[in-house]
Amino acid sequence: MYISNQADLALLIEKLKGSRLIAIDTEFHYEKTYYAKLCLVQVCNGDIDAIIDPLRIGNLKPLGELLSDPDIVKVFHAGNQDIEILNRVVGVCPSPIFDTQVAAGLLGYPQQLGLSALVKAFCDVNLAKTDSLTDWTRRPLSPTQIEYAIDDVLYLPQIYDKMAAQLEKSGRMEWLKSDFEHMSDPATYVVDPDQMWRKVKRVSSLTRKQLAVAQVMASWRERTAQRRNLPRKWVLPDEMIVEVSRRCPTTRESMLEIRGFGDRLAESSIKEILADIKKALEADPESWPRIAKSSGRQKEVEGAVDLMATLLHLRAKQNAVTTQFLCTRDDLVKLAKGEGDELPLLSGWRYRIVGNELMQLLEGTISIAIVDGELVVEKRG
Repeated sequence: MYISNQADLALLIEKLKGSRLIAIDTEFHYEKTYYAKLCLVQVCNGDIDAIIDPLRIGNLKPLGELLSDPDIVKVFHAGNQDIEILNRVVGVCPSPIFDTQVAAGLLGYPQQLGLSALVKAFCDVNLAKTDSLTDWTRRPLSPTQIEYAIDDVLYLPQIYDKMAAQLEKSGRMEWLKSDFEHMSDPATYVVDPDQMWRKVKRVSSLTRKQLAVAQVMASWRERTAQRRNLPRKWVLPDEMIVEVSRRCPTTRESMLEIRGFGDRLAESSIKEILADIKKALEADPESWPRIAKSSGRQKEVEGAVDLMATLLHLRAKQNAVTTQFLCTRDDLVKLAKGEGDELPLLSGWRYRIVGNELMQLLEGTISIAIVDGELVVEKRG
């Protein structure tokens, strides 16, 4: 079913009301924009499958009724981007949700498992990959493109039922609640321009004074990219932000000494950036951004991380959970440095499986030993 007008969309929504679940996927295009351009929405409740064409339909807001229905589980696979786009376009963050890629990690499947592999494992079906590089903005779509798109949701109801049964049997369905609530929270997808300096490449090489400049420049770039709907690197590349930050220019002349800067930005933009830099440099130095530097205890931190990784792998194997679904090595580094207060590892089911023991390991109240050729965790007297 191909939905290309408002009337047919309304009819589809009526048919989908009362569904116990709706599998959802999207196709989008974002190479030349800041915000991804929504090109298709695919839905399937197990009986009805349809492709909705946002490029032909002017208003997708009516979908909000389904996306917010508390009695309908919205099933995604690797759904973060889909949810973010739907929240922006429809104005509703889908809830409640179930993400098959996330659930796969709790069932012992590899991290970042693709949909094709999941469909093969649960449905014994090989999905075609012929249209994986399609430009979804072009119309009309070919029959193979439509088939490729609908395949992304066609098997998700069946996979959901099988996964849910396994998770309920093992008592783990409740474990996923906090993960899915986080994915359904609109705040998850809010970008704070003032924090985007952390994602600038090579920013760690700057001093705190230079970081203050990088912060306001990255913030200006983010707000400008959002307003103009352009990729942030088109507005200003990372390399130029770092170079300007190194020099801390305070005049138009010193700013224009940086190669290519004047060619890229309008005079009004240069004035805005200079004003932001001046304000940042005049602020209390204690308010300047800070990056935690590696201390002389770096080797101790690395040793602690290696030891924690051993315990992490042991508990992940024993509980048939993907290691990276519990936490990443970066999480362990933060924990070893005492910076992990807000890590998911320290709450909920992750804490029960291994987080608590990792803290005990750091505190020295437990140890890891090899007994009869096997790793064991022992309490220390």
